[in-house]
Amino acid sequence: MPELLTFSSTVPGATLVNTVNNVATFNFPNGWVNGTVSVIQQNACATASLPRTVDVKSRPAIPVITGPVNVSPNSTGVGYSVPLLSPAVTYTWFVPAGATVASGQGTNSITVDFGVTGGQVKCFQTNGCGNATGILNVSVPRLAGSAAQQEEDAMSFSIYPNPADNYVTVQFASQTEGTATVQIIDLTGKVGSLTQLNTVSGINTNTSDVSNIAKGMYLMNVQTPDGNVQTRIAVQ
Repeated sequence: MPELLTFSSTVPGATLVNTVNNVATFNFPNGWVNGTVSVIQQNACATASLPRTVDVKSRPAIPVITGPVNVSPNSTGVGYSVPLLSPAVTYTWFVPAGATVASGQGTNSITVDFGVTGGQVKCFQTNGCGNATGILNVSVPRLAGSAAQQEEDAMSFSIYPNPADNYVTVQFASQTEGTATVQIIDLTGKVGSLTQLNTVSGINTNTSDVSNIAKGMYLMNVQTPDGNVQTRIAVQ
């Protein structure tokens, strides 16, 4: 006697696509977490009084981390979180070098104590069906005048040609977008040239006209959103 199987699911938005040879295919919506799939057997004579049911779970979707992306050096208690999923999901957090997870490791919400460097805050989620990792890039501006800043400035700050005659170009790195000021100052403190420019996160370049400046030694001062850099140049 032919047997009819009727399938259903408690997952909100789940749809039964087809049933072939007593095998059911479902489409599940984005963001679903868990639920059940049930089947009831019936034929011309009777219908089973209880369905057969299995629990189904999704693997975690890529989590979206919420929290500040610009943090002051040595900040403490900075909060980050991802949406809370079912209790079956575990959370493992990773923070930049020099930072520590102060509280909340293993949950969907943590606080972080930062050092002086930025990097990636990551949340690794896993359950019995798979895993997913969310990533948030966090910037920590350098401490003005620190040894780390001076070393980085030496590597990312250059002026050419030096000595200069008509034009001098300065190239510098910035961690953040904003406004920079480039000044050429004589040894008495008088400003001979002043330029303002919008910076990008990365390498920035500015060329100044020094053809109308008297020959001699000058200080080039570059004030960026990350700090101040100053060096000597010669105009000839």
